[in-house]
Amino acid sequence: MSTLIRAEVLGYCMGVRRAMDTAEKALENYCDSPVYSLGPLIHNKAALENLINRGLLMLEDKDTDFAVLCADAQPAPAYEALHNTFKNNTPRKTKSKPPVVIIRAHGTTPEVREKLKKTGVRVIDATCPRVLANQRIVKEYAEKKYIIIIAGDKNHGEVTALIGEARAAGAEYRVVQNREEAAAVAAEPFFSGLPAVLISQTTIGFEEYEAIKEALCASGGKVKVFDTICPATEERQKALRTLCKKADGIVVVGGKESANTKRLFQTAASLCAHAVHIERAEELPESFAALKTVGITAGASTPDEIIRDVEKRFESFGIDAGTMP
Repeated sequence: MSTLIRAEVLGYCMGVRRAMDTAEKALENYCDSPVYSLGPLIHNKAALENLINRGLLMLEDKDTDFAVLCADAQPAPAYEALHNTFKNNTPRKTKSKPPVVIIRAHGTTPEVREKLKKTGVRVIDATCPRVLANQRIVKEYAEKKYIIIIAGDKNHGEVTALIGEARAAGAEYRVVQNREEAAAVAAEPFFSGLPAVLISQTTIGFEEYEAIKEALCASGGKVKVFDTICPATEERQKALRTLCKKADGIVVVGGKESANTKRLFQTAASLCAHAVHIERAEELPESFAALKTVGITAGASTPDEIIRDVEKRFESFGIDAGTMP
């Protein structure tokens, strides 16, 4: 019989669990008010589906959506298509105002926070504490007119929030996603003459960040480096590397939009002959039942119940999950 081995570290990190707990409590405590998430609370569709089916609404940080928010309309039009992808999503009836808006784990910009304040809504901040710490660093050095260099995905919500802090202070900033882009920034004329700060998206890969850091520091510029990768990201990577030494195949469970989950899959695919990235248990290939030993890991935004569902699916294939820690 095949055996299933669980990574020593997998699933929800502190920041994501905190955001999910915050949303669940808000839905309970403000049962007579519409409760919104400012953008997808976390990058896991299944987890969002559960919250939306319980009444959570979503909006984007656009003026049109803020107008809808002030009018207490629901659901917000920018996310109507997302709501329609989920079954049984009937917005609950509400009796009172103002609405409640939850700032998601990735945070938001000072500009958006100010707009929320002007609407008069109740705001609950579920930004990950590590992300908030990054925002404070950017704000501090942006106000000192340092060049802000952000290592990460320019389209990621966390990076957007960091950019917002730099813009609010009128500072120069650049977003770099790899060594090549970092080298291009280092070659810009202004770089050698002004002090700069390097800070990372908390979920960027360690190797990627080291390469970016090396390219910038090798240029001779005045760069103050902050190592702000979340330990949870590297802990899951280390646990996965250990798992790959024991398993014939690796299953990575998590959202397809999750940065840290995608990087887990990249690592698994590079170290193991059989690797797959799934969001739900039903996506698990039956071919994994033919492997002697299968390892399972999950991204930092993957709920415990989805991990358990995947384990049950393994058992239905005849794979022994009883020996897992």
